[in-house]
Amino acid sequence: MLEIIAGGAFGRLKYLVFDFAHPAGEASGAAEGFEALVAANAELILDAPVITLAWARSAMAGADLEFALHCSMLVAERAARFAFDGDSAALLGLYAALARRIGFVKTERLIESGARLGASDMRDLHLVKDVVETRDDAEAIEDYVRRHGRRYNASCAIFRAQSMAMAPIDRRFAGGPPRRGSCDIVERGRLAP
Repeated sequence: MLEIIAGGAFGRLKYLVFDFAHPAGEASGAAEGFEALVAANAELILDAPVITLAWARSAMAGADLEFALHCSMLVAERAARFAFDGDSAALLGLYAALARRIGFVKTERLIESGARLGASDMRDLHLVKDVVETRDDAEAIEDYVRRHGRRYNASCAIFRAQSMAMAPIDRRFAGGPPRRGSCDIVERGRLAP
């Protein structure tokens, strides 16, 4: 689906919203093809450009949290909760997503402690862009996108630059090719062949 969006099948799409609302305590596992989906989502800002927005309504953990952290931005309703615990295999992708945003030391502290944070704590860590009041309808998302849409060009430029700067780091986490020479050659947010 992300490839279809990048190809322009939906016209001039500016935002793609992923709405996460799970019952408390439910952590999702990564299904087959999850890594490819995360990579396609992370590069959508470069390929389309479409700003991906993860909207957290309730409990976030596991693969959902990892995916949300690879979106251009994460917005949380005040009632949202975020868990940084789980089995070591599931935490590898979450560790990579966190480390690229807040660094290794803070990431290790969150995961080693099995932290459970509220929306305001996540905003303080600069993992959540905005905390909004909890509402039961999609109107909250529409209102937010409408208000944020006035800054689309600036936001798009910022998220594209962030994605391009993180591309070499993402490649290393994914076990990409070894470095050529003394520095990486970056082309459109990807390592050049």
